[in-house]
Amino acid sequence: MNKTLALISAFGLAFLVGCGDDDSSSSSSGGTYSCTMDINYMGLTSSTCYETAASNVDDTYKAQCVGNEEAGMVATAGTGCASGATLSCTETNGSLSMTTHFYGDMYKDMTCADLEGSADEE
Repeated sequence: MNKTLALISAFGLAFLVGCGDDDSSSSSSGGTYSCTMDINYMGLTSSTCYETAASNVDDTYKAQCVGNEEAGMVATAGTGCASGATLSCTETNGSLSMTTHFYGDMYKDMTCADLEGSADEE
C-alpha cells in the first residue's frame, strides 16, 4: 500500500517535470513557484510538494497543478514548499530544475533512486 502511494507521488513528479517549459518566454518572473499535492488514498495519506524558479513557469505549467478530489488528491499552488521534508529530490529536464519534497514516515527509508526506479517499473 505504501509503495502504491509512493508511486502516485513519483508519477506526479515525472508528469510535472515532463510538462515543464524550456522556453525562456515564461509569464512568471522572480521567486519560487510550488505545487503541493495532498493525497489520501485508501486511508493512507501523503504530501508532496514540487518547486522550481518562477521564471521557469508559464500558464500551461501552472495548469498542471490540479488535484482530483474524487481520487483523494488536493493540489495547492504556492510560492514555496513547507520545511521538514522527509526526502527531497532534484530532477532536471533541459533548463528546468525542480525539487520535490516528500513528507511522511513512508519516505523515511527511501531514496530518490528508489522512487525513480518505482516509477520506471510501472
